[in-house]
Amino acid sequence: MIHRHFIFHKPDGYLSQLAGEVKKKKLLNELYAFPAQAMCIGRLDEDSEGLLLLTTDGRMSEHIRTAAAEKEYFVQVDGLITEQALARLREGTEIGLRNGKYQTKPCTAFALKSPPEISPRNRRIRDDRHGPTSWIAVTLTEGKFRQIRKMTAAVGFPTLRLIRVRVGPVLLADLPAGIVTEVDLPAYFLIILPPCPRKEIGRRHGKDMNKNCSSKLPGIREKGIYQWADCLLPLFASETKFESGTGWPSFRVPVKAQNVVVASDKSFGMSRDEVLCARCEAHLGHVFDDGPEPTGLRYCMNGVAMKFSRE
Repeated sequence: MIHRHFIFHKPDGYLSQLAGEVKKKKLLNELYAFPAQAMCIGRLDEDSEGLLLLTTDGRMSEHIRTAAAEKEYFVQVDGLITEQALARLREGTEIGLRNGKYQTKPCTAFALKSPPEISPRNRRIRDDRHGPTSWIAVTLTEGKFRQIRKMTAAVGFPTLRLIRVRVGPVLLADLPAGIVTEVDLPAYFLIILPPCPRKEIGRRHGKDMNKNCSSKLPGIREKGIYQWADCLLPLFASETKFESGTGWPSFRVPVKAQNVVVASDKSFGMSRDEVLCARCEAHLGHVFDDGPEPTGLRYCMNGVAMKFSRE
């Protein structure tokens, strides 16, 4: 499968999400017809703008997210920021996360001498009657939830506008807001991803490597998502899992119908419906028509070919 990669200037007012039922929210697919298997590499919150990378290759996404690539932002803050506040940002500040307090890692932060040349927002923040503002540049290698907004607030200068201008070697440059460019991301990051190791962790064309009861996945009772272990495509939600008594993890329905492909399998002298990963065509298991209602289906999956991600 030939993967596709994109750089996108996300405008404010849009979620970093391609599809789904989100009431009164704008999604990225309203601006561009991304492929069905595309995913965001990292996210920008609804009010934030700037560079967003997308790919159909889960391994490419995982490589960039785990490689601690630098992310650079231009940030407009409320008030005239001081050197003392910048020093606190550089040293790391304590911010609140869902599970408690977090000390951010040291970063680069400095004041910009003049406002950057950028397009106006879709939604105006405020006017100058409410006092002066200033612009700073911040470069991080981490990305906690609303991290920069929480950092600037912690040092006394709340964020008014947040624009990501760089991810690793990829620059936003003069790409207009709302515009998408298809690129060769592996070339940007100077990496060559090895071929998908299907034969090592799955089955292709009759070479079944998973025996029943050889995986721990059937015994997991926590909430989460079951992904293909190699490209990390979401496959099944824990809510659709059931005990089939076969020793293989079994599900009623995929997370999304387009995430799997069903093909005829005539191996071992049998006629079965094989389930493949829609992204990399790796074997996942088989689907049978003896499952519980409401679907009546039993997706009998190869446990060693999947990874469980807790909510």
